[in-house]
Amino acid sequence: MPNSTVLRATLIAWVVCLTLLCCHAQAAQPVQPPSWLEIRPVSEAMIISGFSAGAQHLASQRPAAVVLDYYRDLWQCGAGDERCRLAVLPPWQVLSRFDGRHLEYVQVRDDGLGATGYLAVSDFAANRRPPGSDIPVMQGSRVVHELSTSDPGKQGRVLQVRNGYSVASNGSFYRTYFMDRNWQPQVAEVGDDRGVLVFHKGRAEAHVVITRQDTTTSVVINLVD
Repeated sequence: MPNSTVLRATLIAWVVCLTLLCCHAQAAQPVQPPSWLEIRPVSEAMIISGFSAGAQHLASQRPAAVVLDYYRDLWQCGAGDERCRLAVLPPWQVLSRFDGRHLEYVQVRDDGLGATGYLAVSDFAANRRPPGSDIPVMQGSRVVHELSTSDPGKQGRVLQVRNGYSVASNGSFYRTYFMDRNWQPQVAEVGDDRGVLVFHKGRAEAHVVITRQDTTTSVVINLVD
């Protein structure tokens, strides 16, 4: 079952992949882990920025460089191949491939004598659900990223929005929204440049983190039902 660390790590890779990749059509090739990788599901269903995806966690006794070399060969990522991209976000390295319909990526880092990371594939031709469709945002806000997961008995959402309102205004908006719907406040710390709100409703939990930089405010909302 994914936790907030897994969600953030997976979201980082998808942001990088969606930003870097170009579209060049070729027959799709699914993610295929080799036998020396230990694989387990991250989530039965995942939606990132409106796109459905399947993701797995990987662990290996071999270093990250060996894992990346394997997928370079598997995906035929030769020198100058516009379908493939490598991004370095220490401690992570993200190798991705886009064939015009399917986006595949392996996100990996060294872990002791071995490596750990994630594998994922998404079908971009599938119907896309509008992001942020059931989480409110202040007027004029822009939905930047969205990630959704679904597991037996538990669903999660992470939504990031940006706007020009103050931290206090955003805090008041979301505090009013959740409390009007019978969510119980657990944490309410709002300052000039940063705010944190936490609410509970039965087994559900909501975290709202608000940060201000220059003239832009970022709001990250994490819901777990």
